[in-house]
Parts: sequence; structure tokens; C-alpha cells
Amino acid sequence: MNQDDVQRIEQQMEKKRVLYQRLRDCFEREREALIQVEIDTLWGISSEKDVLCREISDVKHELIETAAPFCPGPFDLNQLLMVLPRHCRSAFSESVGKIQVLKKEIDALKRQNIRFINESLQFMDQMMTMISGSGKDSSPAVYNRQCGLNSRKPVRFLRQEV
Repeated sequence: MNQDDVQRIEQQMEKKRVLYQRLRDCFEREREALIQVEIDTLWGISSEKDVLCREISDVKHELIETAAPFCPGPFDLNQLLMVLPRHCRSAFSESVGKIQVLKKEIDALKRQNIRFINESLQFMDQMMTMISGSGKDSSPAVYNRQCGLNSRKPVRFLRQEV
């Protein structure tokens, strides 16, 4: 592996890290837009996330193509690490570590946003049920310890699509 190959791999890894950083930022902005109920902003963020995911995929394929002559078989970052010159391995490992941390942060933010959406939909469903009087029986509305409405037959006005 020559110095040009090593430099190209380092550039691709840095580009991948920056793209994951931008994706994480999107999920943080998405959270704020969900809280503020900014629908237009959410559409823009969704489009931006799609573009970033495509770019990350493209960089991954570029990295695979660059590493293919040195790593036979299925692509593996650990295998690539072993064929890199020794003086480049620590920087490469550090880049991989940063990307792994970003991936975990993105996953956590994604789960938080999904949970927020689900809780919001559940709240709206409860409000619609209370307003419409659906599911009304002879007993008054009773709230449970989580401040949620207890009802025997909840009527769903809103449905979640994944």
C-alpha cells in the first residue's frame, strides 16, 4: 500500500466522520422541531437525512473500492487496519472509534425522537377520545399513576405508520 492509498483512505474516513456528525446534528434539530411542532422544518430535516445517508453509503463504497486490492473477501475495517502501515494505524483506529461513537449517539437520538412521537400520538389520541366522548360508559374518566387515561375500550383516532 503506497502513501497515496493511505491518504485516500484517511480522507474517506474523515469525510465519513463529518457526514455522521452532520447526521447527528440533524437528529438534534429534529428533536427541537418535534418539540416546537415545526412541520416544514421536519420535512427539510427528513430530506437532509436522506441525502446524508446516501452520501455515507457512497463514501463506504468508495472506501471498499480503495481497500479492495489490499483486503480480499468481504470488507472489514479490522482487516484494513492490519494492512495499513504501522504509523497510520493509531489515527485510523481513532477515526473508527469516533465514527462508532457518533453511530451510537445517532441511534440514541433516533430512539428518543421515536419515543417522543409515540408519546405525542398517544396523548393526542387520549385527548381526542376525551373530547369526542368515545368509549364513555357510566363511570367517569380515571387517570392512572402515569397521568394517562384509563379506559376499558380505547378508541383509536390516530394510527402510527412506520
